[in-house]
Amino acid sequence: KQWYQRRVITFRFITFRVITFSVITFRVTTFRFITFGVITFRVICFRVITFRFITFRVITFSVITFRVTTFRFMTFGVITFRVITFRVITFKVITFRVNTFRVICF
Repeated sequence: KQWYQRRVITFRFITFRVITFSVITFRVTTFRFITFGVITFRVICFRVITFRFITFRVITFSVITFRVTTFRFMTFGVITFRVITFRVITFKVITFRVNTFRVICF
């Protein structure tokens, strides 16, 4: 009977150890899976946010550069138009004075 009782006790002890070990490993693996999922989720969210921020910066930079270039083109066109009209006006004034001088002289 003692031999049988020892076997039962050792069997129960071994099964208890195996069950606790399996429970601990299960909890550790589930915790690691959960933390891995949380970490990957945070990494993905961080990458999405940084990607959106970078695309927003690129879009705003391109819009600003486009507006600056169009403004420069417009101002350049306005300046060239004013220079051309000023030259035309001065040329007409000079030719008018030369013609009036010739008419007065002759």
